[in-house]
Amino acid sequence: MNTPLPQPPRVLIADDHPLFNDSLSVLITSELGWSIVGQVYEGNRVVPMVHQTSPNLVLLDLNLPQQSGLQIAEELLRDYASVAIVFMTMYAEGRVVEEAQRLGVQGYLLKTTTRQDILTGLRAVANGQRYFDPGLTPTTATADRPVPVSDDFARRLQLTPRELSIIRYIQQGLGTDSIAEKMHLSPLTIKTHRRNIHFKIGTSSTAELLRFAAEQNI
Repeated sequence: MNTPLPQPPRVLIADDHPLFNDSLSVLITSELGWSIVGQVYEGNRVVPMVHQTSPNLVLLDLNLPQQSGLQIAEELLRDYASVAIVFMTMYAEGRVVEEAQRLGVQGYLLKTTTRQDILTGLRAVANGQRYFDPGLTPTTATADRPVPVSDDFARRLQLTPRELSIIRYIQQGLGTDSIAEKMHLSPLTIKTHRRNIHFKIGTSSTAELLRFAAEQNI
């Protein structure tokens, strides 16, 4: 159990959909009586806003422009350990949930959940408990689900650490043989990884892969 939050909690909302931001703000202030200290719409504004407004709780979307929620959470947990973090997202993919659990965030709520479940989850976190959405079934929370083909963010989350390393070497201009030497693997293994990367992210050329990597801040 974590330390309960000071009452009433000071909340920062980070989501790139203004309507959702506003609706969540109204729900929290009207039903819980908590204070909303700020709303941000881009990932690279979250940490500066935390520094500026000193919230106790950050409600964080995963797929934000400029910087992903996972990257932000890792930075906040390192530099602002007293701030509780709750992901509010549409992503129920197993790999995403596992990463949230690994990071140690206090909560994970699906945007498709009910108002009551949102309030229940936020109250639990305020009381020092961890809360993961009841819509995350054991299967959801431990196994990957099919990824929507149009969702680049979810595609990126399918990549393994080794595949991400290969992409970064490709970004540096290295070819298959050079990457194999750097990673102490055979060129055939690197070729297999490259095929798997293209399959996972839906690209068919190095140029497309590099564009995807740039857009996803890999």
